[in-house]
Amino acid sequence: MIINKEELFKHYDGDEDILLEIVEIFINQKDSEMNKLKKAIENKDAKEITLVSHTLKGIVSNFYAEELRVQFFDLEQKGKKNSLDNVDSDFLELEKIFPQFVLEIEELKSEIQKRL
Repeated sequence: MIINKEELFKHYDGDEDILLEIVEIFINQKDSEMNKLKKAIENKDAKEITLVSHTLKGIVSNFYAEELRVQFFDLEQKGKKNSLDNVDSDFLELEKIFPQFVLEIEELKSEIQKRL
């Protein structure tokens, strides 16, 4: 599992209404943000890579997805340092993992909706 559900539910103190809102915000933003990151990487736009990676790092942190958080952090740092070697391959790795994260978020949403 990419999401640490135990930490997630502990953090939100069982408030599934708020958690559901955060899930829905993520679902609505995920494609836009990943597309921005893909374009920034294609254009070798270090400033945009930094900004979007930082945003995505924060988003996945909300779900205690440490592996993804680290990967977005690494991209953010490369953007800050204007060290764009390997950002293409870094993004390819993210594209392999991100769909599983999205699936887990969608399952989480269903799980919460059943209880509410």
